[in-house]
Amino acid sequence: MTTLISCATSNVQEIKTLCVRDDIGNYIIKWETFPSIEGSVRIYASNVPDYFEETSPVGIIDIRDEVTTYITIDNTTRKYFLLSFNNQYKNIVGSRAVSADNIQNLRDMGGYVNNEEKTLKWGHIFRSGELDNMSMVDHIRLDNLAINTVIDLRSPYEYSDTEDIYAHLRTIHIPIDDGIDKPEVMERIKQGRMKKGDAILFMQDTYLHFVDKNSEQFAKALDLFLDKNNYPILFHDTLGKDRTGFLAALILIALGVPEETIMKDYLYSNEYINYAALAPEASKLDYDGQETVTTLLSANELFLGVVLKKIKKEYGSLEKYMEQKLNFTIKKQEKLKEIMLY
Repeated sequence: MTTLISCATSNVQEIKTLCVRDDIGNYIIKWETFPSIEGSVRIYASNVPDYFEETSPVGIIDIRDEVTTYITIDNTTRKYFLLSFNNQYKNIVGSRAVSADNIQNLRDMGGYVNNEEKTLKWGHIFRSGELDNMSMVDHIRLDNLAINTVIDLRSPYEYSDTEDIYAHLRTIHIPIDDGIDKPEVMERIKQGRMKKGDAILFMQDTYLHFVDKNSEQFAKALDLFLDKNNYPILFHDTLGKDRTGFLAALILIALGVPEETIMKDYLYSNEYINYAALAPEASKLDYDGQETVTTLLSANELFLGVVLKKIKKEYGSLEKYMEQKLNFTIKKQEKLKEIMLY
């Protein structure tokens, strides 16, 4: 179940908002106010998250309704919304997921609230799986996101044989080998030598290697988020859940987002990955085999949890790991906050 995100707070009023898209692409916008207030919410729509023309609302809704639908026939341009409650409290909201035909797990990291009650900007950081199989419409969608920098976390063997069909984008390769030999793993599953429990341990080892063997690479990736000229940024690996999930966690840690929210963002991958499309051969496996494949393709709290636990045990806190191992100092974290927080 998707929960509403608190996009703005004050000493007087807390407002939680949520925007999702229905099956035909319309935007469902929901809100809650604490304590409850009466009046109207004016809703403004924009193709960009940083500017709204506040003279022409697309809707004026009774606050007590707590939901409205924005009808659109445009499935290539992304919309953001400014909600103005009684012309006093204002929130910007967008849908977490970004429509795509052949891009797994494409989503916006905006809208999260940090420990200082500041909100991550929408439309500045996106995360996804690989882009190699984009449809023509996906190209248009990506262009409309105005992506300026793509950070590709895949290892060379994952992209060397694929056509660089997004060459017009500035792409920076920071290869991180996830250590997963997919044909060899699939063969072990077929032979019954890897069960669900084995898959969990296998993935936990993969995540532990992010800290043991790949901290330097993740540090390089993090530094790219300190240059305003790089934004909007899209970073990805193959599925957009493991290496991408760990980098996303590091970004959120640096921005002061609570660990509970970080875990929720990581687990959202389970809502946006099409397992059937990724492993069609799994349908030929027995029940145990299918369960094992699903485990490998899923985001699991046990995967990210084990590496966060290791970091806290070895460094004392997630923040100290950022400073000591990744050289992402307090000064760098403050700079990132200046760029990324409302």
